[in-house]
Amino acid sequence: MDDRFDGQDTTVMGRRGLGRGLSAILPARPPGPLSVLRPGHAQEARPATTTDPLTGLLTRNQLIEKLDRVLAGAAGDGSRLAVVALGLDGFRHVNLTHGQHAGDLLLRRVGDHLAAARRSSDLVARIGGDEFAVVCPRVGSETAARRVVDRLAAEVGGPFLVGGVHHRLTATFGLVLTEPGGGHLPGRTLVRRADLTMQRAKDAGARLAVFDELADVHQAPRWNTSSGERRRRREDTVGTSSSPASPTSTAPR
Repeated sequence: MDDRFDGQDTTVMGRRGLGRGLSAILPARPPGPLSVLRPGHAQEARPATTTDPLTGLLTRNQLIEKLDRVLAGAAGDGSRLAVVALGLDGFRHVNLTHGQHAGDLLLRRVGDHLAAARRSSDLVARIGGDEFAVVCPRVGSETAARRVVDRLAAEVGGPFLVGGVHHRLTATFGLVLTEPGGGHLPGRTLVRRADLTMQRAKDAGARLAVFDELADVHQAPRWNTSSGERRRRREDTVGTSSSPASPTSTAPR
């Protein structure tokens, strides 16, 4: 698989090279069980507001704060950036079949894979229960942005070994590609658009929907949901499959 997103800043962080630079954007997940805060101890909650306590990724608010800084930089160099939202397909089936603990472990593994695949300049966040977002600066074209989505789909696919069971996953993606210079919209709006575009893809039965940022702002938003990427979905079963640990374990996509 081609690791190059575009012609600029294409250094990819491999899983063996996560020790450098990652902590500046993705603080380490705190060890041990999560503690329950007692009333009146608001000061203890402050560290948890910067990272997701389950995955150690950025939260939605932290992502938006950092995205606004990235947009300021894009305004200076005239570059474009991609904001990708992804939701795991039928993830409720994992919790119902294998229990919430297995579901939490699987979400943590997915987060680890997304973090491992990022470039040093990318941002990765968990923005909902089974939803994640990735911000990729300096993506030159929609073709390059689609390669980003392909890479993320491969990272999410697994298989993930959790509790003696191999899990294979699929995801639905929403892509927003800004105009040169980052556009005129704040980070909060871009993340929301990516999230809504992902939901649009789910409604259309598509793997990917692309929001057209270059469309006339006075027109209704346009989405590109390629008919070639459409597939049938069954909310509780399609997109997640599992089997006992086996060297030949496979699952349909």
